[in-house]
Amino acid sequence: MKNDKHSEMNDSSNEQEITSQSKRKILASIGITSGVIGASTLSHNWVKPVVDSVVLPAHAQTTGAMATPTTAAPAATTTTTAPAATTTTTAPSGTDCYVGQMVGPGESCTYPGTSEEFSVLPDGSGHFLFATAGTGINIDSGNYSFAATKQSSGMWRIDRVGN
Repeated sequence: MKNDKHSEMNDSSNEQEITSQSKRKILASIGITSGVIGASTLSHNWVKPVVDSVVLPAHAQTTGAMATPTTAAPAATTTTTAPAATTTTTAPSGTDCYVGQMVGPGESCTYPGTSEEFSVLPDGSGHFLFATAGTGINIDSGNYSFAATKQSSGMWRIDRVGN
């Protein structure tokens, strides 16, 4: 009788072990299947995020050291008059950026006293330092204070350079 009880206990524990292993296999297969389905669905529906504006807090530090200013002669500028009798200026690429300057696709200007450029990419987005945006860039850190906004014409207006 003792052997019968012992054998019944062994049979019961074997059944529990088999049931436990079966549950593990089922859960593992569910996890693997859902992971494969999720990954395949996600990869087809995922699109690159669009950044419209970048704003850094005043205490954020940027990479790169400030270069010493050069004493090059200013480049020639072209002045155009907008309908509301405001004057905007577009400078050739490579000149220092200044407030009110208009920069178009393929053009750029340099942050004064540095080699860092603000540029307008062929797709119309603006790029300065590490930021690329579709409608506006606003960076105010220890080393750089810069803001530019995209206008309805596709040109970017420099709103702030330096203090």
